[in-house]
Amino acid sequence: MHTCAIVNPMSVPAEKVEINPVTGRQRTFPSPQPRAIQDESIILKALDMLAHGSSLRKAAKALGVDDVTLLRVIMENHSGAYAHAKVVRAHRNVDKLEQINRQVLGGSLNPKAAAVASTNLQWISERMDRNTWGKQPDSSGMNITVQVMSLQQVAELEKK
Repeated sequence: MHTCAIVNPMSVPAEKVEINPVTGRQRTFPSPQPRAIQDESIILKALDMLAHGSSLRKAAKALGVDDVTLLRVIMENHSGAYAHAKVVRAHRNVDKLEQINRQVLGGSLNPKAAAVASTNLQWISERMDRNTWGKQPDSSGMNITVQVMSLQQVAELEKK
């Protein structure tokens, strides 16, 4: 198991701010390093929340930690689990799309509203798991290009 340092934003001292009397410009001095929380259960809870559809910022806020630090620690120590949580979220979105389809067919959901919701869920799913739900390249153009090149080469050979 990895030891993780999570920053509690409530423990962060305020930055020192001074105003230059000549220019009137504000100058901010960085605060000292905040105290870190050594608790891996926060990471596991955040990953679970991500898999269930929460954004990283919402998960961090609910857990009382800084979202930037949370992402850094996840990427450094739990990148595989983070990738898995995103794939799970994408699959959950597909389940939601199926539910939307059933509601439209049953007449309980306006088709225009369903189209908007479906587009948003598809967009999120593409970003969470590009390999499965992202737009796949169209290979038909590649085949045509290869065939045209081959035909040109055959034509050149026949001229000789």
